[in-house]
Order: sequence, then structure tokens, then C-alpha cells
Amino acid sequence: MKALLVAIIILLNSKICCAEAFDSNKEWEFPVDDGVVKIRLTGIISTIDREMIYSLQIIGRNAQPSLQTEVEILKVVTQDMEEENMLPQRITDIILEIREPDISKQLSVSAYNSKIWANAKKEDFGEAIVKILNSTKAYSSFDKIFNKYGLEVKVSHAEYISLIKPEQIGFKSDTVSALPSKATLVLTLHKIGERGKEVDH
Repeated sequence: MKALLVAIIILLNSKICCAEAFDSNKEWEFPVDDGVVKIRLTGIISTIDREMIYSLQIIGRNAQPSLQTEVEILKVVTQDMEEENMLPQRITDIILEIREPDISKQLSVSAYNSKIWANAKKEDFGEAIVKILNSTKAYSSFDKIFNKYGLEVKVSHAEYISLIKPEQIGFKSDTVSALPSKATLVLTLHKIGERGKEVDH
């Protein structure tokens, strides 16, 4: 799993593609109601400008933090980064699993009402989830943190997808037989106004 996610990041970020060996690592732990959320930062040196770039991973294990809780956690992390001269505007991506109950339910409900999901083949489920999450602006709350650094967040990849039956959230199975509820995601950070373009920050 880790090797595959690293490969995804390389494809998504030209700087990582051209980067040298891992050079900086740091972890934070945050107690939440049902466990602990860990943030793992990995830093590498870009061979484009010889400056550090960073990747964050949100690890929940058994914890199920709300999206707002994650926003507060990322606020602390970015503030700590600034204090340690690690520029948050150099964050290129965030890896996480959908453990937020609010995001999970929103994804399932949106998929139930989505032609994108209804028409998706199994091999296209990841792409369909990316489109649904972006169209519903599921992680737009993260922009509250990153806009101040000139960045905005976009879901760019989804894999390791967990499915539920529509009846589990009170729907009928007359249009679809299964709905997405969880997945491992890669969120890419772009300069504001340059979504979808290859950005060097």
C-alpha cells in the first residue's frame, strides 16, 4: 500500500518525481474522542529549486474524527511548521483514509444520487469517487487552512474502496446495489486558481 501511494504522489507532483531521498520527517499525535489521530510529515528536497517540499499523511487507525476536527488539527500542524521554518506553502499533498463520519455519509448519499456512480464500472470506482468528492466540495473546509498560504485542495486519487448496501443508510437498492463509504485518498494542493495544472510551488 505504501509503495503504491508513493508511486501515485510521484505521478501527481513533478517536484517529487525529480526529488532526492527523504530528508525530513516529523509526527504529531492528537487525542480525539475515540482514539488518536497522527499526522506524519515527510519532507524531500526538490531538485527543481533545491528547497524542501512536504507531504502530510493523516492516520486515524480506529479514530473517526470529524472533518472539522481534522481542520483544527491541520491548523496546529501548519502553525508548528511555520515555527520550525517548514513552509506550509510547500506542502504538495495530503494522504488520508475516509474515516470522517460526515464525509463518509456525504459520499454515500451523493453517490446514490449520482449518474457518475450509477454508470461506473468496478475499475472506474476510484475515478468516480474523485469526481463526486470534488463536485460536492467535500474537503473545501481544508481550504480555510491552506488559502492563507496561497493553496487550495483537490481530491486527485482514490483507492482501497469500501462499499455498503444502500439499505444501510436508509435507501433502496432499486438504482444501485452498492455505495462507496470509505477509501484511501490523495489530496493534491495547488496554487489558487491553478487547479488541474502542473504547478511548481
